[in-house]
Amino acid sequence: MESQMLASLQKLKTRIDAFPRMTLTTLPTPLEKLSNLSRELNVNLYIKRDDQTGLAMGGNKSRKLEFIIADALAWLIHQRRES
Repeated sequence: MESQMLASLQKLKTRIDAFPRMTLTTLPTPLEKLSNLSRELNVNLYIKRDDQTGLAMGGNKSRKLEFIIADALAWLIHQRRES
């Protein structure tokens, strides 16, 4: 079951990597252990530091923007070639 899930994730990653993308962010962002809260709750807790993508806005907005800008630039180049 786990090998099927890994194969599916790899297939998904391959499909996503096929889309044009303009790099705007510094990825991957780090995971940071929340030591005090982990100790208090007796579990290991981590936070994904999407505030460190390199843009003022972090997270999925900047990741999505990488695809939107690449698509817009490809469209613009296509339009200029046709005119």
